[in-house]
Amino acid sequence: MVTPPGHERAESGPGGLIPGGSIPPGNLPSRARPLAADDPGQVGPYRLEGLLGRGGMGSVYLGRAGAGPLVAIKVVRADHAANPDFLRMFEQEVRLAQRVARFCTAEVLGSGTDRGRPYLITEFIDGPSLLDQVRRGGPLAPGGLERLALAVAHALRAIHRAGTTHRDLTPANVLLSGEGPVVIDFGLALEVDSASHRPREKAGTPAFMAPEQAGGERVGPSADIFAWGGVIVFAATGRPPFGEDRWDDRIHPNGHPQPDLRGVPAPLRSIVADALRLDPRRRPTAVQLSARLEDALQGGRARQDPTTGPPSGSLAGQPVAGLVTMPSPPPTSISSVSSTPPGTWSVAPTRPGPTSDPSPGARSDPSARGGAPTGPGPAGGSRSGRRRRLLPLAVAAGAALAVALTLLVILPGRGGGGEADTRAAAERASRQLAAAALEARDQQPALARQLALAAYRAAPTREAHLSLLAAYLSPGSPTATFTGHEAAIADVAFSPDGKLLATTGTDLTARLWDTTRRGGDVVALATLRGHSDWLGDVAFSPDGTLLATVSADGTTRLWDTTRRGLGVRSVATLVGHVDGVWDLAFSPDGKLLATGGIDGTVRLWDPARRGDDVTPIATFSGHQKVVGEVAFSPDGKLLATGSADGTARLWDLARLVDTDTPRATLLGHRGGVNELAFSPDGKLLATASQDATARLWETSGQGDVEAVTTFTGHEGWAGDVAFSPDGRLLATTSGDGTARLWDTARRGPDVTPLASLTGHTDQVNDVAFSPDGLLLATSGGDGTAYLWDTAGRGGNVVPLATLTGHEGRIDDVLFSRDSTLLATTGADQTARLWDISPARVADHACADPANRLPTTEWSRRVSDVPYPEPCP
Repeated sequence: MVTPPGHERAESGPGGLIPGGSIPPGNLPSRARPLAADDPGQVGPYRLEGLLGRGGMGSVYLGRAGAGPLVAIKVVRADHAANPDFLRMFEQEVRLAQRVARFCTAEVLGSGTDRGRPYLITEFIDGPSLLDQVRRGGPLAPGGLERLALAVAHALRAIHRAGTTHRDLTPANVLLSGEGPVVIDFGLALEVDSASHRPREKAGTPAFMAPEQAGGERVGPSADIFAWGGVIVFAATGRPPFGEDRWDDRIHPNGHPQPDLRGVPAPLRSIVADALRLDPRRRPTAVQLSARLEDALQGGRARQDPTTGPPSGSLAGQPVAGLVTMPSPPPTSISSVSSTPPGTWSVAPTRPGPTSDPSPGARSDPSARGGAPTGPGPAGGSRSGRRRRLLPLAVAAGAALAVALTLLVILPGRGGGGEADTRAAAERASRQLAAAALEARDQQPALARQLALAAYRAAPTREAHLSLLAAYLSPGSPTATFTGHEAAIADVAFSPDGKLLATTGTDLTARLWDTTRRGGDVVALATLRGHSDWLGDVAFSPDGTLLATVSADGTTRLWDTTRRGLGVRSVATLVGHVDGVWDLAFSPDGKLLATGGIDGTVRLWDPARRGDDVTPIATFSGHQKVVGEVAFSPDGKLLATGSADGTARLWDLARLVDTDTPRATLLGHRGGVNELAFSPDGKLLATASQDATARLWETSGQGDVEAVTTFTGHEGWAGDVAFSPDGRLLATTSGDGTARLWDTARRGPDVTPLASLTGHTDQVNDVAFSPDGLLLATSGGDGTAYLWDTAGRGGNVVPLATLTGHEGRIDDVLFSRDSTLLATTGADQTARLWDISPARVADHACADPANRLPTTEWSRRVSDVPYPEPCP
């Protein structure tokens, strides 16, 4: 049972309290209705004061504990409470929801169980919903519409960053409080079908559902982006973008319904149109959406589209409840993240502290705040009373208020140079401070931390990102340590969405881990049992619904990852190899699975087949020894295989008749092939061999093919190869304790490396580029993993950061697809997770006031950019 937050504090409710602490029925907040006869009077320690609403998951009540503040209490329906799957997902979603940043959302305060029914406590927000406001007063004025668009986008960004999805974002779930728009009911709209015990992804509001959600498919954050577009269309026009019908009723004869965007002003219209794309892969992420909005709307109200005029019923120039209408301010210089690669570097959302005078008059008068928010930052902010959420920040010169939500760092412009000049100056300052941080990290680590944080807050440049990791990734401090395997971990894989990590071990098990969990000794979500000998490689299918494992027992198994509540079960056992299976890979479209075995054969399987004795659809039997590596080309037309017989082979997947004859045999290695990889464009194949060389091959060749480039110089076996995301670099590892970077455009028999990465004192086992191309990770037999700047050149490049903590060798390093997490596995039977998101690293740094660069130090180093508070 939770301890009610704030119950020790006396706080009068609206209209005062009647004896016993209850609110008189006539004085309930506007959204609350009196309790019905069958409503409970008490839930856990909370006395219920009124009903806020009912929905598919349960009822929401207004309540308080003792003399504490009013809270909203969602009580789950009895039939859901009896479903174990629902309870499991409810608990998981509560944990995720509690991680959501507390701006633009109703804070999740806790949860509990009362008479067998779980309940959730959230902050109570007093104010009408967007649905009620528009129905009563008509569409929002342009200024209010823009503030709504930004606030809800920022809320989605925080929700998605916490690892959850709203799933039911509608005008009814956006409240217009006196302090700005607030999103409620996030992360808890998932229902379970009582018959199948499967999630009912179709749950939601039809008029605002993404098509994939309406079709019953699994949904992710992109469905929330679609719903955001629908909410903004409704706020601008008073109608949903596709009408009120369900999706199956609104499909046009051509199968491609188009949203009605008449009345949505520019520049919002083009952004909304992208959010409402029917293909979820073409919608922006929440980070990209926020950046586009900030870039389009900075400097004041959006331009009115002359072709449409104001929408019918517009409240232009009039206040809207919960949204402050203000005149257009003069241009304000803002350092934006919109010029950085989407999803790569992002400024963490922050909230201004309280002003010295919290009265309404002080908030409306710029002179009352001196043109900027004041008061304590996150470490010292007051928690008494309602937090101020994304309030418009005052600009100096006393002219008007700018719409500058706190995701941006305010950098007042200098003279008439304009925003571009201001941004350029901020980026120069960022790079200068980042360089100073790297120089100071060994001799003055405290100063290095201050400089790195200030550099990132000035502008999220590449250099600032690197300096943050160098300053704050302390050895031995992973974000999470996954324990449970009883023997060494053999392999590791991230799910496509990065929310799951899979590991296999020589203890005959595979395990699934929740990457949103933090702390030491995190236990597995699921343990997969069924193989009778040690497990080797592991891979997720491209859609993340299947996990494949191979074993020395000669079988490959497929596991359904969507049913973790009842335990992940094997849905297929693939048999055919006459000895252990060593490696596997899914084709890019997920329609084929390839395995390589100790028996020297390669086999192709149909992952859609189910059963205990699934046979292969093709067998390639040209290799003479163990096939330790298999890989599909990016277009899925070729399969590459590497063997201990010293050859690599290319197989044409359009010809599965003559399976003993490869399209090409790659000759030249004088030792077994340890690893292979296709270049991103599929035109090259790289191999690493026991003969201490790595080689490049053109995949267009046929017959016996010679390498176009041979990379020599390692003094021990070459163990691993990896291409950079742009294909211009190749990284190799070796038993000589080094990793090397090579230019893939160079040709010839003896190419010298661009860089030698030194630091490991034992063999280098694994290498990986981050998907954004910024970092390279290596692991070693010396028990360390290193992060390297991929731009480093020359001999003996030193690492950017050192990751320690494993006892014994580290085998694998692997980045998540969004480049924000790094996984390592070791001989100590643990997997470890390292958070390398610059935004989260910066947020964590701000928790310690000692990391804030003094203004005097800023002024000494930067002369042309005003000091931005590093932890606003």
